[in-house]
Amino acid sequence: MPGHPSIWMHELSWDEIEAQLAMDDVALLPIGATEQHGNHLPLGVDTFVVETVARRASAAAAAENVAPLVLAPTLAYGRSDHHFGFPGVLSLRSETLAAVLRDLVRSLPESGLSRLFVLNGHGGNDATLRVALADAAETYPVSVGGASYWTIAWGALREEGADRLGPLPGHAGGFETSLMLALADELVQLDLRAGPDPVPTTDDPVARVVYARRGTMRDLGGTSDDARHADAELGRRLLGVIVERTGRAIADFQRRAS
Repeated sequence: MPGHPSIWMHELSWDEIEAQLAMDDVALLPIGATEQHGNHLPLGVDTFVVETVARRASAAAAAENVAPLVLAPTLAYGRSDHHFGFPGVLSLRSETLAAVLRDLVRSLPESGLSRLFVLNGHGGNDATLRVALADAAETYPVSVGGASYWTIAWGALREEGADRLGPLPGHAGGFETSLMLALADELVQLDLRAGPDPVPTTDDPVARVVYARRGTMRDLGGTSDDARHADAELGRRLLGVIVERTGRAIADFQRRAS
């Protein structure tokens, strides 16, 4: 496959990084969460999925023959206060997550990098991510981009039939469970899949009206919809769509930010 190989930042020493980095390289930072995902999925679903997408999408972006991607270690914590009430939730407040993202952006020029793409895998991070990256771009000499993987692949996911699983991305429902069945079915407790009936998916994730509900995921039983609709084969197709569209989006950012 033509193109540039990715650089795995956390697998190299500082002098190896120094020898390989160039100003036009793009750092790719996946961010997830550590929180309950119903009785049938592990706490690390968001982190596991987004890191897998980032690794595979980096290869897809490399095929576009633009500058190398520098993959940063995945941030495994996000804004998850609404999951309090379940054991195992490790959450950052919105202001803490925003500060962490700004500090990571601030760190880039110290390594000679000036471009960052943040790939998000947790719905609770989405609004904070948008604000934090916009603020950072106005403060530091960097170009930044970022989005949730389901937002990037939204239209293609619906064309592929993701809608029949329930809302996108939902939480521990048909969509996420299908992805986990495709990636690591040994971590899915099939006999415990359950949840409320699916609700209709909105047409545009970017234009959704903000709706803040008092209460926590504990009040909803921990899931957004019935995970018994999950399907491993559909999950593999959806994952392929996500990786392809994400790789294309990253490559486009590389070109635009050059």
